[in-house]
Amino acid sequence: MTYLIILFVKNIDIILDFYYNDYMISLKEKIKTFNYLWKDLSNVFYGVCDLPFDMDKTYEKYLNKILNSKTDEQYFLLLTEYVNLFNDGHTNVSLPKIILDKRKYLPFNLIYIKNKYYVCDTINELSNIKLCEIKSINNICFKKLLKKVFKYVHHKDNFAYHGRIETYLPFFLNKKRNKLLLSNGEKYFFDLLDEKPQLKTTFDLKTNIPFKKIDNELNAKLYQNSLYIELKNFNNSKQIEKCIDLIKTTDSKNIILDLRENEGGMTANAEKIANLFIEGTYSAYKKKTREFVGSNLASASQFVAFKDKIENWIKTGLTTQKEIDENNNYFYGKSFKTYTDCYGKTKHETVNKKLYVLTSGYTFSAGEDFVCMIKVNNAGTIVGQNTYGSTGTPFVEKFQNGFSVRVCSIGNELIDGTKFLNVGICPDIKLENNISNYKTNKDFVLENLLKNLQ
Repeated sequence: MTYLIILFVKNIDIILDFYYNDYMISLKEKIKTFNYLWKDLSNVFYGVCDLPFDMDKTYEKYLNKILNSKTDEQYFLLLTEYVNLFNDGHTNVSLPKIILDKRKYLPFNLIYIKNKYYVCDTINELSNIKLCEIKSINNICFKKLLKKVFKYVHHKDNFAYHGRIETYLPFFLNKKRNKLLLSNGEKYFFDLLDEKPQLKTTFDLKTNIPFKKIDNELNAKLYQNSLYIELKNFNNSKQIEKCIDLIKTTDSKNIILDLRENEGGMTANAEKIANLFIEGTYSAYKKKTREFVGSNLASASQFVAFKDKIENWIKTGLTTQKEIDENNNYFYGKSFKTYTDCYGKTKHETVNKKLYVLTSGYTFSAGEDFVCMIKVNNAGTIVGQNTYGSTGTPFVEKFQNGFSVRVCSIGNELIDGTKFLNVGICPDIKLENNISNYKTNKDFVLENLLKNLQ
């Protein structure tokens, strides 16, 4: 009997794995990953004091759900749902590829235009649905499907960032024979794909204004007295240096930087371009981040451990109520460091040119950092739509099972105290392309700006 009990204990993970999962994660690993996830959010997330829920009670709620999850897919969706409660654009998860491969992939992707979703690109067999609005899938209104998806995807009202909807929508579809109804009444059927298709996420819209192409890699064009450069991100340092060189040397009085599809990257690279238009040192954000130092935490723990002695300590002058409150804030993760960022500290030259920055809801992360630098220092004119509304500097943790999490460590607001997280940075001039512009391949926003600059 003793031997059988020992054998059972040694193989408990195998037994639990058989009962709870379809193929991969043991119960022990589930709990371990969730605990690390909770710890990362508790110790790193900048907005932990402003959450609309109790961290401990929510932990207990989701731990119970995790203990009762029957498949790996169900388990990972629970982790994603939990992280999405923190409602931050840079706080999210990446699901293991094995889970995504098993669920399969959409044969199309989406684009958000004027508060509606349209098919951006698709496989050849469904080419007729490009730039068509989706009304329903499998007789479920698309707006209702989005509500299900938004349980796992950070969003602002009805809008979510590139790829995030496409990642989770398949979890609510059939693997075969999904019925797609378009707003024009046309019906199509599609299967999910074994591999993620390579689809374009943007459109190369045109203007009727003549131009000279001067750099293909940067998509740089010269429109009479205006230099136009599109930057999809701030990651490529060589591209950034080339952009700076063009701005300095090209004979044009207006510079148009198109950041409408800028997904971010290195803020240091964004700063290099901003330095061309802002003299001296300058700021963009007020920032706050968590304080967590071992020695401070140890001191704070004394007040928590000996609560019954605090009253006597105050009477004898060993401490004060203020000191107790400060230590309690530190111990319970409510102590923050606030500061103002500083750019342009190295000596730099500026150009005597007018800057115009094009933005959209897809202007994200370091792209927003650049927009903020320009806006708060009155160094240019912002044209387009609100940016996405997210900060950066995420803490990243990867787990052995292929799952990873990002937790945003810094909360930003504009220098004047304006909140922009989950709102976006507002442009000086609001302009937006509509679906007709996309169907006729016309960039109304850029053309309107260029006409006003001539």
